[in-house]
Amino acid sequence: MENKFDIVIVGAGAVGLSLACALANQAKFKILLIDKRDLTAPAKTGRSMALSFSSERFYKRFDLEDFAKVATPIEEVITTIQGQFGSLRMRASEMQVMALGQVISLDFLENTLRKKLLEFNNIKSLSETYLESIAHPAKPLLKLKNKSGQILIEAKLVIGTDGSNSQVALNAGINYSVTEYGHQALINHVTTSKSHQNRAFERFTQSGALALLPYGPCRNTFIWTVPPDKATQLIAMSDEAYLEAAEAQFGFKLGKWLNGSPRVTYPLTQRIAHKSVHQRLVLMGNSAHTLHPVAAQGLNLSVRDISSFVKCISNTDINDDVAISKSLEAYKKQVKQDQHLTITMTNFIAKQVSNHRYPASLKALILRGLDHNELIKKAITRAAMGLNR
Repeated sequence: MENKFDIVIVGAGAVGLSLACALANQAKFKILLIDKRDLTAPAKTGRSMALSFSSERFYKRFDLEDFAKVATPIEEVITTIQGQFGSLRMRASEMQVMALGQVISLDFLENTLRKKLLEFNNIKSLSETYLESIAHPAKPLLKLKNKSGQILIEAKLVIGTDGSNSQVALNAGINYSVTEYGHQALINHVTTSKSHQNRAFERFTQSGALALLPYGPCRNTFIWTVPPDKATQLIAMSDEAYLEAAEAQFGFKLGKWLNGSPRVTYPLTQRIAHKSVHQRLVLMGNSAHTLHPVAAQGLNLSVRDISSFVKCISNTDINDDVAISKSLEAYKKQVKQDQHLTITMTNFIAKQVSNHRYPASLKALILRGLDHNELIKKAITRAAMGLNR
């Protein structure tokens, strides 16, 4: 196979695929996308994602097939403190838009983006291919391995979108700042007897946070963050007992919780790369910043990064080292403030989940105050919609 490419993307999850589609529109770039998975087999994560308003606009540029049919709009987000009066309500109508964002199947998103890539003739994909090493970050030489054996690839730029345990970051010697929240997240889909009416809910309790995202007419994605010992107890419960426990914590706004899909759990950790650009290597997605899910900003921040990256690199002469350096510096400058604000905000909210220093009544008072301050509430809503840039 050909062994010289302008850009190599390592990792074909949602972020890598989104980046590949965005870059492939720039026909002058010759792109290689690799992943350890079999990209010809349908993605089957079973997960859903909350796309912000700005992310929805990003994906609609690609005219993704059936996007509107499978996405569930979020018209209102309601945040409450368990056992306390009052809430913070963010409404699409107050922002003069149809929806604050959309909830969509991650499987649909990945499979549709894979299909979209077939429309471009300037991108090649390699399935079941592993990155073994990267030599000379200033002039990247990648050693790959798949069932055909070892492959050597020359690249002008390498983009790591290969997750929290990024091999690209490891090869570049990039370290991370790690924050352990001491919580685990349990995630599944639940059906309720009443419709969510396109509302998303977030509730803070003494032991953690709960989030319920609309996912179909009476179906919801349920996220419950709890300490590890509590997570062990909840995983061991029968489906019926788990639904009863979840319903008791959430309340009865949506009626009876009828059934749920299998639960998955993972520890909550923030991992921020000390640098996301190193010579000709760039980190994006969880490779650059793994966030707590409490503010649903992980993929959405990455989509904004992608938009900025494509804008900065699109008119760059990929064969000019000076031009590439200038474009990467422009990218770092453009994303710096948004990344800092989003990471700081998410980390602050996440720490409050497990912080019992402040009484619930005080937190509820703050929520009510925010809800009645239109200027601050609008700023918070714009940030949630991804309109910081």
